[in-house]
Amino acid sequence: MIKAAICTLVIVVGLVCFTDGSLFQGAMGDMSRGVMRGYNYAPFCLLTCGTLIAAWSVLAVAKLTEGKPYDQSTRRIIWLTTGAVVGAVIYLLQTEVLMTTIGSAKEDYLGLRPLFDAVGPNSLVLVNGQPSLFSYVIFFGVLFCFRRWWWHADSFRPRKFRVLSVLITVFTAYIITAIWAFPMIPAMCWAAIISSVVQLSASWIPAEQRFIEMKGGAQ
Repeated sequence: MIKAAICTLVIVVGLVCFTDGSLFQGAMGDMSRGVMRGYNYAPFCLLTCGTLIAAWSVLAVAKLTEGKPYDQSTRRIIWLTTGAVVGAVIYLLQTEVLMTTIGSAKEDYLGLRPLFDAVGPNSLVLVNGQPSLFSYVIFFGVLFCFRRWWWHADSFRPRKFRVLSVLITVFTAYIITAIWAFPMIPAMCWAAIISSVVQLSASWIPAEQRFIEMKGGAQ
């Protein structure tokens, strides 16, 4: 858990220093400018704490379900539920604790119009352009459901860190936001950082040590 916190801070601080508010508009630009100029740290805290909530949840659920004989449907439902809870918590963090925004909807949707901006009577976009509770729940729920997060945290995964896993997670976030309304830039940033943090902080056993570990466990 501590390793996840350190990885999150390093990545987010690096993102702020790299962009300096000049490469991103909307949420990421506002966050970088606010931190670098010292007048608004709330978006930085939202990105950092939101990442930690998601990463810790992934690591905890992956550990609790490790080795369990769940079928694919049950496993997906578990991760869907986890993502929905994570989304709700991050929404409350944004609206009730930090009372901040995640950027202008017009800028952060990259000019694209999602297929759905409401689910039944429930709007996914508030009147001020911010994502609603349902938007957060759907985004994180679907992201957690359709990515194999247990592989991110599996100690027997092929490599400690795979860039391809990060890219697939970012692409998944892009597809989700193209279907259900959620600011695209924050979504893809969260996806990339969460995927990176989980991989870097999860335990990993090199291939040459796995036989020893498996042999020791069998005795």
